[in-house]
Amino acid sequence: MKRFYSITEHDDGTVDVYLRPVLHPATIPNGGTDYDISVLAVRGIDPNDPRFGGDLEGHIRANYDAWCGLGETILL
Repeated sequence: MKRFYSITEHDDGTVDVYLRPVLHPATIPNGGTDYDISVLAVRGIDPNDPRFGGDLEGHIRANYDAWCGLGETILL
């Protein structure tokens, strides 16, 4: 199964969830293509929150579009 998210743990027990890289192709002056990449980040999540039913990854997969709606766009 292909994952479209990544979870990064912090020392305080929270996690950040990074969702789907998005490419933003743009033509540059020499005629080439430059790809700006962005991800969506949902930061400071408590993975033990009862809303996730003990399965944060399952919750992300089942509610992926809702998670994307919560994300902050991060340009890489």
